[in-house]
Amino acid sequence: MPQGVYSDKALKFVRDYIKRHCKILALIALPIWAFRPSGTGVRGSLLFIEKVKELPEDYKIFVKKVEHIGFDSTGKVDKNDFDLILEAYQKETNQDDWITFKELDNCLGYTNTGRIDPKFFIKESRDLLRMFEGSPYPLKRLNEVADFSKETYNPKKEPERDFLYIEVNDVNVVSGEIERRFRKGKDVTQATIVIHEGQIIVSRRWPDRGAIAIVPKDFEGALLVKEFSVLNVKKGENREYLYHLFRTRQFLDLMDVYSTGEMSHRISEEDLKSIQIPVPPSDVQEKIVADILKKKREADKLRSHAERLENEARERL
Repeated sequence: MPQGVYSDKALKFVRDYIKRHCKILALIALPIWAFRPSGTGVRGSLLFIEKVKELPEDYKIFVKKVEHIGFDSTGKVDKNDFDLILEAYQKETNQDDWITFKELDNCLGYTNTGRIDPKFFIKESRDLLRMFEGSPYPLKRLNEVADFSKETYNPKKEPERDFLYIEVNDVNVVSGEIERRFRKGKDVTQATIVIHEGQIIVSRRWPDRGAIAIVPKDFEGALLVKEFSVLNVKKGENREYLYHLFRTRQFLDLMDVYSTGEMSHRISEEDLKSIQIPVPPSDVQEKIVADILKKKREADKLRSHAERLENEARERL
């Protein structure tokens, strides 16, 4: 089935019907490019169900991701792992490949969307969802450390005005810097949020890319597409600590686990608000930020040195 049926909020009624009337035997995640050779970018997964007269109160469900499906993203013949997947299901060789229906039904306790997509339930994702639970520091939901801005504006009210306008690709995923560009109000086609200096913006579209930034002074009052969430860090919380935590590979991968959609996957703002993160004491947060900035300065020096050596080598040629 298309990925949206497994996870989109609007299609929860379909998933509820499946749960009420069928026994779910297995959920198999396919590569995101699986249907590309057929000329479509739509993503999908395999659902195996059994019609039974009476559903057990609880039962086991096989959940697995397959990497090799008989061809690659270009359509060329490749090895096929489906025989191995079938053997793992029949012999129950690895208990990490199994969850219970109750775990599926309450989404492991991490979201209330009723999703059943295998990507959310495979072992790797379950480990990511539990990633911070072993932290020595208390955990807080994102909406406990920051308020999510809802300040919207319709630029079409001023069709000839040039607005400082930010889309997802305007945020440099390496440096966190934002590209300055303007667009007339009449040319803005997406809903927008007004942003202010010091806010943290987090792209929810393709969240694992890491389009995250702190709004600088010269972007005060700019318009931001609603593909982002805008966070006002609460008093007493360390904005720099949160910013650097959000940009870690672990956090980006965690956001990606929550993402849904068939074409361009997104994490919902509701799920983003619910993510729990470790919040150390203030002095520990400050030390973490200082260490990160120190390493960044050292990396910048090494990068500059490497560029200088490369330029010298080119001059000798």
